[in-house]
Amino acid sequence: KVFLREGYQVFISGRDAARLETASAELASSAAGGPAPEWITADVADPAQCDRLLETTDRRAGRIDVLINNAAYFDIGPAREFSAERWRKMFDVNVHGAFYCAQAFANILIPQQQEGVILNIGSISARMSADGYSAYAASKAALNSLTRSLAVEWAGHGIRVNCLAPGHTNTEGIQEAIAAKELKIDDLLASIP
Repeated sequence: KVFLREGYQVFISGRDAARLETASAELASSAAGGPAPEWITADVADPAQCDRLLETTDRRAGRIDVLINNAAYFDIGPAREFSAERWRKMFDVNVHGAFYCAQAFANILIPQQQEGVILNIGSISARMSADGYSAYAASKAALNSLTRSLAVEWAGHGIRVNCLAPGHTNTEGIQEAIAAKELKIDDLLASIP
């Protein structure tokens, strides 16, 4: 919303076109006379779709200045019961997707000698884990490490890479875990300093 209020052209992406259309319409009220937000469907776990996403955004907007990697998959459970498929999905979205999008972003900006910013959305779980969080915490710790590595590698090209690590956020994943009694709201609230 802040980017829209400041007059930026904003593109949002996800796998579900109906949800993207709804989100875009909700965000449009923040545009303050600037360009309305646009949406592009993509699955960040697929590198070809990430390339298409960033290339399409660059073509439509004329340039890209900021990439926010906010796609996330939240799944908790005992490590001994966590299937390879669940583990893979966690890393495909939380780590691989961020890498594929960052790579596509850099592959556009670096040849053009254009500066830019990548903001990865991590989690406090990368540093403070809890029972059942082994896969989620590991994926967010990997995202932190990826962020630091890309920041060093691309600094000379004027691309800054940072990671924001929020605490518990009221997302669909958290709501589903509470509904399934995998998480207790009182425990979440008690963990906030």
